[in-house]
Amino acid sequence: MNGDTIKKKLRIQGVSIKQVAEILGESQQNLSAALQKDDIKTGLLERIAEAIGVPTSFFYMDNGSHIVSGNGNAVGNNSINNASSEMFMTEIAEQRKLTAKAQEQIDRLLAIIESVTNK
Repeated sequence: MNGDTIKKKLRIQGVSIKQVAEILGESQQNLSAALQKDDIKTGLLERIAEAIGVPTSFFYMDNGSHIVSGNGNAVGNNSINNASSEMFMTEIAEQRKLTAKAQEQIDRLLAIIESVTNK
């Protein structure tokens, strides 16, 4: 599987590389560079599929195919699905940011507790 095929499938889903990169916690530049290759590693393909809520097989289907996502909606060339997919991806990116902030706070609190108990 090459990067051009993956980018084409992302466009079909109405998803940008930037959105996928945010969900994966990577920079857009790193993901774009990874997709420049002629042979994309299966692990990356699986992570992208999970990020946009489709099975890995989606990337191997022809352009006219429709599959059913985990929520029962048809996945394919449909603007309603693309809009909800974009909202879903934005929400995931926001949740990841909140989780990272919460982890930072937990780490700071643990450091405070450790410094107090070691005195």
